[in-house]
Amino acid sequence: MGLPAAEGRPSRLTSSRPGTLVVEEQKGSTPGKSKEPVARSGDLVLETRVERTAEDVVAEVKRLGVECVHGGWASPRMHRVHCTRGGEPLAPATLQALIAPLLATERFTFVELNFVVEPTFTPNDALFVNQWHYRAMRLPAAWDISQGGSSVVVAVIDTGHAPHPDLDGNTLPGIDLISDVAMAADGDGRDSDPTDVMGPVPPQSRGSSWHGLHVAGTIAALTNNTTGVAGVAPNVRVVPVRVLGRGGGTTFDIAAGINWAVGVTVPGVASNRNPAIVLNMSLTGAGGAQTYASAIRAATDANAIVVVAAGNDDTDTANTMPCNNANVICVAATDLRGRATAYTNYGREVTVSAPGGAVDRDDDGNGEPDGVLSTVGGGRYGYLEGTSMATPHVAGLVALMKSQARALTFTQVKALLQANVDPISNCTACGAGIVDAQRVLQAVTPQPTRPGLLNINVDALVFSEAVKEHQVRLANVGGAPLRVNLISSDTRIADFTWDVATPPVVIAPGQVVVVTIKYDRAITSDADITAHFTPEGGERSAPLVLRLRKPRTPPTAYVGLYRENAAGDPELVKSVVANQDGSWSIEVEPGIYAVAGFADDDRDGELEDGESFGMYPTVQMPKRIEVTPGGTLDRIDFTVTK
Repeated sequence: MGLPAAEGRPSRLTSSRPGTLVVEEQKGSTPGKSKEPVARSGDLVLETRVERTAEDVVAEVKRLGVECVHGGWASPRMHRVHCTRGGEPLAPATLQALIAPLLATERFTFVELNFVVEPTFTPNDALFVNQWHYRAMRLPAAWDISQGGSSVVVAVIDTGHAPHPDLDGNTLPGIDLISDVAMAADGDGRDSDPTDVMGPVPPQSRGSSWHGLHVAGTIAALTNNTTGVAGVAPNVRVVPVRVLGRGGGTTFDIAAGINWAVGVTVPGVASNRNPAIVLNMSLTGAGGAQTYASAIRAATDANAIVVVAAGNDDTDTANTMPCNNANVICVAATDLRGRATAYTNYGREVTVSAPGGAVDRDDDGNGEPDGVLSTVGGGRYGYLEGTSMATPHVAGLVALMKSQARALTFTQVKALLQANVDPISNCTACGAGIVDAQRVLQAVTPQPTRPGLLNINVDALVFSEAVKEHQVRLANVGGAPLRVNLISSDTRIADFTWDVATPPVVIAPGQVVVVTIKYDRAITSDADITAHFTPEGGERSAPLVLRLRKPRTPPTAYVGLYRENAAGDPELVKSVVANQDGSWSIEVEPGIYAVAGFADDDRDGELEDGESFGMYPTVQMPKRIEVTPGGTLDRIDFTVTK
């Protein structure tokens, strides 16, 4: 791309901080169905209104004509009583008949069966531990209700597909609907091959786009196969619909993709033999209102649900297509802290929010960026951020909903999503709120009463001289009250405080309680302290790693501007040393550039292979910037990391 020669003063590029993407080259059955609650024969759990002796409680139950013995305490007022008849434990149905007359005495706050609790389904995929974004929307608890059905098809209307062993088993035949040959970049126009041919992007040795593959992996990566990552709806199928190529895509081709996906005939190409009932559109733009409206209307008429991205421009969604269409679920993005990301669009058109990630942060201190982890090219896995990444979380959840009740309409799905969000959220620009997968599926098909189950929104917290406190959301996703304490075998737990005058915290069924954990001492060395939020009575505890990090001097970071030479290879034009706070500024002649950075991790004054690297805005999806005469570009931000 040619530009006039520069005239006058140079232009300036600045950044408030050096975000990048890291591709992980690590490598890592069918998940079980949800189970009905199982109660222990013979057991009742009773909580008295005032403290009473074991003998008093047993005598109260014996008045109903059964033999009972005291089975122990869970608190000074909570008792277990074991009841028999003829030496055999009473069946749960018989015990159930005792509850009403016991409550009628008004001596108990509650009486219920003693349920056997099993851990929430946790996939054994090797990288699931890094998929914080699923725990943020309480997806593991939802998997106990549904993991999707193979008859449910989700169309990924995006950049296409690439082979991946952790996704191929859930991928159906797709299509390439890019009509412009140059934009398609595969040598022809529309055809039956949806392969993403954009491949690696400059610099040639690092990263690729793989946008559609990443989105598809979030929806339906193979799960519980000991390998790689898990998918939101691991038993559903995806159909790749390629509409984005070199330079993006057109509203015409996208409309064709919507129509084809739901089974509408698109002349000139073969029909879709696997019509989708959920469509994921991780794309945004301006214009095309009538084109979008016509195609989305056809999808709605087919009772398909269209889920779209809000966009990444930190602006109002009023003029963002297709988010501002009346018949879409529009999704904004949140980070690991449950806050709206710096990039997400916002506005009344946003339906709900979901984790979109922030690759320039590591708020859980695990050494990995807080991006969304999913499938990328070459059988690898990578972190990306954006409303594009938030959208498939919701599309996958809608696929789980449709697996439970296929006849759900757009209006019903939207209402269920908006009514079942995290009731306490740090997000002020998130539509109705952050989706709560467990509550959504519970609302679609009400489940039998379950015992209390604890869920927390984070796995680890990092404390430093700059960050002395964190908020944690404790949720009771079960059907009985919980009394929760923070405990650890590590004596250093005594140095932490939390804003509860007299633990334990009592959490009612369906309630979410926010607690603040503080560490006010000086930090002289790094440490990881394993603690647990543990309910009394043995219900599932929630591990939480409290990480202490002493102050450290960051390595020297270098920022450079590159442009392609005559051979098409990247060539360094100018570089600077970034400030210790990560800010930097470069004056450069007008032109088209890529921005990259390196860090001297070993502080030997040399930049070597294997040291930290970054590109604007991410390694996998670098973006060329245009510098105009006399202009200033601000917030060219990215992260330098391994």
